[in-house]
Amino acid sequence: MVHTSTSIQKLDEIESSQLIVYTLGRFEVNRGHNKLYQSSSRSRKPWDLFKYMVTNKNKNLSLEKIFDNVFMDENYNNPRNVLKNSVYRLRKLLEAKDSFKYNYIIFSNECYRLDSSNIWIDVDCFEKLIENAELLKDVNPQEAILLYKEAIELYTGDYLNDNSNMDWVIPSRSYYRRLYLQCCLELTQLFDNEKKYDEILKVCDQFMKIEPYEEEIHICFMGALMMKGQNKEALKHYEYCTSIFYKVFGIKPSIKMKRLYESMKKDYNGQHLLAIKASLSSYSKWSGAFFCEPRVFKSIIQLENRKNERSGDEIYLGSIILRIHQFTDSKYILQIIDSVKKIIENDLRKGDAYTQWADNEFLIMFDGLRSQQIDKALRRVVNHIERVLKLEGIRVHIKLLSPEEYRHLV
Repeated sequence: MVHTSTSIQKLDEIESSQLIVYTLGRFEVNRGHNKLYQSSSRSRKPWDLFKYMVTNKNKNLSLEKIFDNVFMDENYNNPRNVLKNSVYRLRKLLEAKDSFKYNYIIFSNECYRLDSSNIWIDVDCFEKLIENAELLKDVNPQEAILLYKEAIELYTGDYLNDNSNMDWVIPSRSYYRRLYLQCCLELTQLFDNEKKYDEILKVCDQFMKIEPYEEEIHICFMGALMMKGQNKEALKHYEYCTSIFYKVFGIKPSIKMKRLYESMKKDYNGQHLLAIKASLSSYSKWSGAFFCEPRVFKSIIQLENRKNERSGDEIYLGSIILRIHQFTDSKYILQIIDSVKKIIENDLRKGDAYTQWADNEFLIMFDGLRSQQIDKALRRVVNHIERVLKLEGIRVHIKLLSPEEYRHLV
């Protein structure tokens, strides 16, 4: 029997005194049957402060950092008192409708910290479910399926979707969105192994209701229809999604979509769904940046670019290239590449994604950063690489890729 490494606290195991916080698709704060969060102009700032602290739970947050992120839209004569008053009001809101008192917000060394040990937060459960499913998918796929399905049920929309204009929300929102995509792809692969194509359709349909513009999911959906012998329905869906992509983003079908379309028009020979749908790369636990296979990385970039079409924002990629002398020992090269991968993961944020694009090159998507900030981040990573590793016969180069420069890659 395989035991998962991370315990999951289910809702029915929560004590009545414990806070329950929902952040995916909606924002709710409850204790037992009491709803503590009420949306109003009077309590907006204390609750914005709570959202910021939930996003940075268990971290020491300086007064300046909190003020710059939560109160940046207004001028105050005495910022310290304003923050102190907001913390006081927030504590009262968290204690409301109950005689129970717990010191959720700790003040120490001129920093505030949210103690989440007595708080159930949906994103924590979401991550742990996927982490445990990943551990079980090869040895106990049935249990992994149940865990993936539980995780999907928790994701009802973007992280803190009512705070869409806050810069500090963006990295976490992108991180959980990508985790949701990865979860759905992993689950469809497990269902495909068992030829449960109706279940694949359900997963894809649920995903498309929340994220309607993810090409990989549409390809998976059409592939499942084809495996059921429903080529006519698959063709209809192809026409629907390609027309939507063109109307909303002005883009034409990708090469992958066109190839699938050609398969639909032919008599389907019953080959395995994995031969016609997108690669379903494995998810692995990470504490820093999100590592994924090149095909998943492409999918992430395409999704982010489509979401930025209306806003006019652009995503820049960072490239780290290892220039290797031709006589360098191959075992040494593999050790260095593995070490570089770990440094990139640890040095970057959860909202960032990276892949090993080639034998000697890593591509990185920096979430919510401008080109100048990306250049600084790349140089910081390279300095770390050169400081920690004794590079013999290897030189490290960095490059900033604009959308025009990497468009042919994705």
